[in-house]
Amino acid sequence: MDVSVIFVNYNTERLLQNCIQSIREQTNGLNYELIVVDNASSEISVKFIRENIEGITFIESKENRGFGAGNNLGIPHARGKYLFFLNCDTILLNNAIKQFYDFMEEHKTEHIGCIGTYLIDKNLKVTNSYGGFHRLFREIFNRIKKMTRKILRRKKSSPASTTRGEIKEVEVIVGADMFVYKNAISECGPFDESFFLYSEENDLQFRMKKINWKRMIITGPKIIHLEGGSPQNAFRKWNISTVSKIKYFRKHAFILSYLCYKTLVLTYILFMIFMDIFRKKHTMKENTGFLKMCASEKYFV
Repeated sequence: MDVSVIFVNYNTERLLQNCIQSIREQTNGLNYELIVVDNASSEISVKFIRENIEGITFIESKENRGFGAGNNLGIPHARGKYLFFLNCDTILLNNAIKQFYDFMEEHKTEHIGCIGTYLIDKNLKVTNSYGGFHRLFREIFNRIKKMTRKILRRKKSSPASTTRGEIKEVEVIVGADMFVYKNAISECGPFDESFFLYSEENDLQFRMKKINWKRMIITGPKIIHLEGGSPQNAFRKWNISTVSKIKYFRKHAFILSYLCYKTLVLTYILFMIFMDIFRKKHTMKENTGFLKMCASEKYFV
């Protein structure tokens, strides 16, 4: 088996069906398998998958333990030389899996552990595809910018347009399309399940970096990433993302950086609570709940 494509579904059965359909229409020239891990979705979602999506290995988790844990459930069932962790809210526009596979085979002596492509949105414009590891000074700058924007009542500016670039080494491939050499996972270990959602790809690829596995972004594969497939409250989404970053700093940064970042976040939440006294965007209960969650580094699951 050349490639094992692993999905984690959480009430995204229609998106999953469309993604798998695009894979079957576009993929040829290699042997691949489809593995779907359901993260305790509704009975309707599970029934839909069982009745409408054939030719998959379907694994049901009794509880939703997060994105990384879901992928980890799929890994033992994977027979492929390469693992393709793919979001349900993606659509393949060309023979992307074969292009990923060919690139890794052609560069097998270069110790490449993970690759991804320049993802595009529904308007076919390049969207978030890679980034850097979490760093304290970057987070401080971003928090100050957000606080300033709230005080001045300015809307978030639109991101600068991005164009499809060149093949290059990067720090982190986004979790939506991680094409990973299975041996790299064997060496650095699977996803850290303490990350419920967000930053799990940062953690995994930081561990790859520590044992000299490269991560690269390549051209060729064309994949639409719709983003935000699983239904969830935007405030809760931001909560979970922030706690994941705190966990990341605790695990990988110096103790001083971890304490500084945690203090920064708690200060920012107090600022939000103060601003909401006047703006009433979130309730006091929501804000104080978030404050307690960050202080204890636990999720609302």
